[in-house]
Amino acid sequence: MLLDGERHAFGDPAQRALELLVVGFDRTSARGLGVAPALVDAALLVLLALAVLVAVQGLGNLLVVAVLIAPAATARLLTRRMGTMLVVAAAVAIVAAMGGLYLSYYAGTAAGASIAGVLVATYPVAAAARGLIPARRRSAAA
Repeated sequence: MLLDGERHAFGDPAQRALELLVVGFDRTSARGLGVAPALVDAALLVLLALAVLVAVQGLGNLLVVAVLIAPAATARLLTRRMGTMLVVAAAVAIVAAMGGLYLSYYAGTAAGASIAGVLVATYPVAAAARGLIPARRRSAAA
């Protein structure tokens, strides 16, 4: 699964996202579609462990949870499709990281805590923005 060499060492990112989606929603049918659920689970766990390992050294235990959960939760509020959700989560993380660094510089606070604070603050802002978009328009856009 991971070393098929389609585009780079990890293969086609769209294909990997599709495999993750299939395994996440229906493990039984995933085998029939040619996806190995155990391999997808192992890859996801290894990537998550690496992310936590690197982040704990820079941020500390509690801030890692905010940095890993907040972008995904915010993206989930704003979108319905998996591909769009991945892009929105990455964009939220990048913008919040830059905003947190600016906040840290000008307010004289710790960088990790400032980034996590901005990330967590994006969730209620997204919830408020979601409430401003009419439901019919939101379902058509997602």
